[in-house]
Amino acid sequence: MPKILDPFTGHEAKGEMIDEYTELFQKQTYKQFGRQIDEFNEIIFNASFTKRINNCLEELSEDASFEKMDIEKLQKAVHSEFMPIEI
Repeated sequence: MPKILDPFTGHEAKGEMIDEYTELFQKQTYKQFGRQIDEFNEIIFNASFTKRINNCLEELSEDASFEKMDIEKLQKAVHSEFMPIEI
């Protein structure tokens, strides 16, 4: 997101104009990238994909060369980043 849009999209942005901008921006984004968004969401909900992600994380957690805290951070990051895109 370009920095110039931060007043309209940043976590501190509030108000009626922000809500209107967000709705218009999301509609335009979906119009432009809807197919890719839908494909990404299909992957995220695919049982095979989630199983493979979880298996990889499990293998890493069993590897003694990694710190437990680092693995927990990685698991948290992976689960928070691989979320469906909601528009």
